[in-house]
Amino acid sequence: MSTPRLSSCVVLAREHEEEGLQLFWAKRCPELAFLGGFHAFLGGGLEEGDASTPFDAPPGVLAALLGCAARELFEEAGVLVTPQGIFTAHAPHPTLHAAREGVLSGEQDFCALLLAADLCVDAARFIPMARWITPDFIPIRFETEFFLVWLTAREAQLVQSERLHESLQTSELLDGEWLTPRRALERHETGRAILSAPTIAILRHLHAHGQSSDFGQLPRCDQAQLQDPLSLLEYTGGTYMLPLRSPTIAPATHTNCAVIGERRFVVVDPGAHEPEEQAKLHRLVDTLLARGARFEAIVLTHHHIDHISGVPALLERYGEVPLWAHPKTGALLDELPALARSLRDGDVIELDEGEHELEVVFTPGHAPGHIALLHRRSHTLFCGDLVASVGTILVRPPEGHMGDYLASLRRVRELKLRALHPAHGWTIVDPEAHLSAYEAHRLAREERVYEALAKQEGWAEPMELVPLAYEDVHQDYWFLAAMSLTAHLIHLHEQGRAERDGESLRFKRAGDPRPSGA
Repeated sequence: MSTPRLSSCVVLAREHEEEGLQLFWAKRCPELAFLGGFHAFLGGGLEEGDASTPFDAPPGVLAALLGCAARELFEEAGVLVTPQGIFTAHAPHPTLHAAREGVLSGEQDFCALLLAADLCVDAARFIPMARWITPDFIPIRFETEFFLVWLTAREAQLVQSERLHESLQTSELLDGEWLTPRRALERHETGRAILSAPTIAILRHLHAHGQSSDFGQLPRCDQAQLQDPLSLLEYTGGTYMLPLRSPTIAPATHTNCAVIGERRFVVVDPGAHEPEEQAKLHRLVDTLLARGARFEAIVLTHHHIDHISGVPALLERYGEVPLWAHPKTGALLDELPALARSLRDGDVIELDEGEHELEVVFTPGHAPGHIALLHRRSHTLFCGDLVASVGTILVRPPEGHMGDYLASLRRVRELKLRALHPAHGWTIVDPEAHLSAYEAHRLAREERVYEALAKQEGWAEPMELVPLAYEDVHQDYWFLAAMSLTAHLIHLHEQGRAERDGESLRFKRAGDPRPSGA
């Protein structure tokens, strides 16, 4: 588990004549390692000089974080809040904004720049409002203080806030805009903006409490103080996602268990095998049941152990909860009840009177009965082990089939999704690019397998080819590589590019025609 780095975010707000409270957010560049492609407020990690930021009055124990917030607001949006006024690129200080590029490049120190311009930060305008810590299953973690900075209608007009998006630090941010908390939440519910838990919680908080007259008395929205435990787990489209430690394959350590629906809900892929992890899911289910919800079913994307380990504990605790999966998955489930409902391609699971509709998408390859669930309202896909956010997916014969897997990648890419929710890792915000990269990787690997096979004088077994086809993979993982390599050899045989020695796992090159479409 990595230690979270201290950081600050600024919730920049303004008073709009017609809509009242509006907030400024931007889409983070997809290539960023942390929350790439998510919509978020402005902010970043604490730096050494932030504690030396000149303020108009002592800012107290949050001095360094407040300095960080002021610097990040200046770097990312070109906004500086001082007792002398608020400066932007369109209402500039004579020398300040000419030097912003120097701050962004690291050639100019933010604190030194303020001192040289005889300016300081107006600490009173930064209202501390929330503290959140990134979950421990995320490799990059932050402990973040959120500050609210409020612009009156007059200030918003003076600094030409409508043009603020033109000043964004484009190496990190895209598509900045002002919108009300309600409209931002509608984007979240329909999958048009992918948000992290603190962003969702702060939007709900400001929608409920945010009025210009009472910002000085605004209650905090700390992660540790939230009364609703589901707020910590809310996911795209008003669903819930709970990462649970599971018996999976590295680099993954957790399986994401989805809970979809609030009045009639399903639990998807309860893969936790440890009692303390299972208890996390039970607390979520208990919360929904206490509100009068009905536990409709347990849904499985496929039969692998890291997706089903928690099923017995759920059945023991909640009774005869129906089990739903593809019939091919049902045939592979040992020591679990028979399926109460067989899910086939195109079937629809309707929850909460149609508020949540899940369309079954048959995606075999990783497993013969593998399915994904299209959440229609958000047009996002709970995709099981079709892809992961980091690493690749193992296709292991005889249950795994490379040809089916490649076809599933192509089919899902054609759905033009807004996001993918894999079972391992975090939300994938550029589905088409991610799926294309997966397919390209598999096809490139298949060519390396074919080239390795072509160098053999006679029959070859998978482990003989691994050092040639997977020389870029550490030897500790060659036993896994041999499984995928076998799947590629079978696929080459099906395409007529390799010969197979009966039903054995011995192959040799059959010729050199490339497969159509590769």
